[in-house]
Amino acid sequence: MTLFERVTARTAGRHAVHLEWFRTRLRLFSDLPDATDYLVAQHHVVGPPVPAGDPPPPRAPAPALHLTADARLLDVVRGTASGQRITGRESFTGWWYDCWRAGDGVFVLSSGRGHESEHALLTTDFRSWALVGAHPGPLPGTAARTIRELVREDLLAEGALMMHASAAVLPDGRGLVMVGGSGAGKTSAAVRVARARGRCVATDRLLLLPDGADWIAVGLPMSTRLGVGALRALGVTDDLLRRPLIRHRAGAPSPASSAGARSADPRAKLSLSNEEVFDVIGGGFVSATRVDRVVVLRACATAMPRLSTLTPAEAVPALREEALLPDPAYRSRWLAHDPRPEPATWTLGHLSALAADVPVAELRWDPHLHCDEQTHNRLAPRGRRTTARTEPGTPCAAPAGEGR
Repeated sequence: MTLFERVTARTAGRHAVHLEWFRTRLRLFSDLPDATDYLVAQHHVVGPPVPAGDPPPPRAPAPALHLTADARLLDVVRGTASGQRITGRESFTGWWYDCWRAGDGVFVLSSGRGHESEHALLTTDFRSWALVGAHPGPLPGTAARTIRELVREDLLAEGALMMHASAAVLPDGRGLVMVGGSGAGKTSAAVRVARARGRCVATDRLLLLPDGADWIAVGLPMSTRLGVGALRALGVTDDLLRRPLIRHRAGAPSPASSAGARSADPRAKLSLSNEEVFDVIGGGFVSATRVDRVVVLRACATAMPRLSTLTPAEAVPALREEALLPDPAYRSRWLAHDPRPEPATWTLGHLSALAADVPVAELRWDPHLHCDEQTHNRLAPRGRRTTARTEPGTPCAAPAGEGR
């Protein structure tokens, strides 16, 4: 029995839970029910991806992720490093894996400095993986990061570009990408659009994928972080703010303050799964959308929001500011056979094509004042208003004229 077979034997008899995100399909085998619930909540969607065209046929069978917690088994895995050449891979900033080939050819990544939990990842083909941890508590978060990286790897292999951006589907079905730095209002804007009977695709990071004559924005299955003040502005009550979040019920470390203290601190941020965004806020997710418009968000002190059209020459440098090459968080393709980061030159060349193919605008606004129930109309192309359900809040004037 190989090392990989020994680890996966713990979960091989378990019922497979099928997880899907855009074109990535994965069979999850887990003997940790709380972790399974957490991962299902992270991948919760309310409909299929929006882009036109048929996706490529899925590979059969879908790759698998085996998830278990056993300190002794982890020691066995780590014991195979003896006598092997050990290299390092940095997954996220400051998080390192020690890597080696076990005697039977299994590739092992063992958590090193920077990681908050003791675990190891094993594979024979860089498609299916086994994740074994010393303790069950931190494993849901580790598994979520692993799946997210597998999704990202599939998209990078297709030539996608990582962006600091959010995305949403407007109530009329058109896809919108919102590009901007921290504090520009990306997350709140995407959630507002979703609440207006649209759909949320991504709240902080996404991948832009050229697809024939179209562009597709693909989100990542990751938590949405919203401040308590923003949640209150969305009408979320203190009772909902106090309820335990699924990541804490699944064993992830809870913030130093209690749930009650979090709801009392307007600066605190909560991490919500896709399912919780739907249940608590009323905004549903889809994994991808065709891109019909890009809006560059600029946070500034202004009494009135102003939306203006950018020429392709103006749009490219504005988009380049938020192109994550290199990505300050993702340091390598750490679950790929070749971990070197994706080349920037060829991918960034796509920005000129994107700016030529898709209308790009710039919105200067104060998101604290102007991100309200009119956000979906504010971001929609001029002349096409969309219908949304009525929500409490202070109406904001429509943006000053579009165009220069």
